[in-house]
Amino acid sequence: MASTSDPTKIEKYRVHAHREWTDAETVAAWRKWHAQIAAFTRGATDAILEAVHIRPGMHVLDLASGVGDPALSLAQAVGPAGRVTATDLGRGMFSLAEELARERGITNLEFREANAEALPFADRSFDAVTCRFAIMLVPDASKVLRESLRVLKPAGEPLSLPSASGSSRGSPPRAPLFSNRPLRLLRTLTCRTCSCSVNATGCAG
Repeated sequence: MASTSDPTKIEKYRVHAHREWTDAETVAAWRKWHAQIAAFTRGATDAILEAVHIRPGMHVLDLASGVGDPALSLAQAVGPAGRVTATDLGRGMFSLAEELARERGITNLEFREANAEALPFADRSFDAVTCRFAIMLVPDASKVLRESLRVLKPAGEPLSLPSASGSSRGSPPRAPLFSNRPLRLLRTLTCRTCSCSVNATGCAG
């Protein structure tokens, strides 16, 4: 995540991040190490499914889905009556996720190229919005938070896990970074990484 309020620096970081995460070499590395990464981060994926109260029939948006985690698990959890929309900056990352979906017979998962800071979806489109780790990497987290709330249906939940809230030995993180159930509007959030007050301008720490 960019740590400056300088628009020029933020935009420079945004361009760099897009190039880095859509680069063919990056995609190839994720494909090569996907099984190991999926196993290592399984606790975080399970924590998301539990914390967001996934139920059959839900329509879920997963941000920065990469090669398919946790979107593939979400699609299985919502069942045939539900649907999961997986997003990422480029379609290269999706290639492996699409292969895995076909292998597992998952047909309720769609892939959309999208920037989490400016989502191409109508207001109140999803029952839940998930983002496993990318919230710590986006140029402007406040934009992602606002967009997540915008596309949520009333009483929907956004959920993201921070990088350092888990315990050892691969156990799932203890709590989500933010949840919309007690927060109807993006006004005051608790930052789990530095315990500061977070508002629409971002982390104050």
